Amino acid sequence: TLIPKHKLQLNFIVPFGKIIDSQFNFGYNAEMWLDDANSQKSASYGDINFLVQTNEQFSKNLQIGLLGNNLFNLMTYSNFRVNAVASRYYEIATPMNFGCFAKVKW
Repeated sequence: TLIPKHKLQLNFIVPFGKIIDSQFNFGYNAEMWLDDANSQKSASYGDINFLVQTNEQFSKNLQIGLLGNNLFNLMTYSNFRVNAVASRYYEIATPMNFGCFAKVKW
């Protein structure tokens, strides 16, 4: 249980110019059995995330960036539990979200 028959994970790292790097992550999991009797299974799901950030050529002490998770809300469930009580086999996934960040090295 909780082992998908098919799993695909692709990670692309793409530089934009000299100071900006980006990462694009694509994932796919086939359906999984959620109980020992193999009577409950999850639906297959995908996940798309991205990260765009400055690199050390921009600054050795400062890094800024943007990120996006669960683009297009492809991942509707997460945190799967085997043989859960009261058929609570999974929880709702975090919806599509975006953020920005700054990292400072001292």
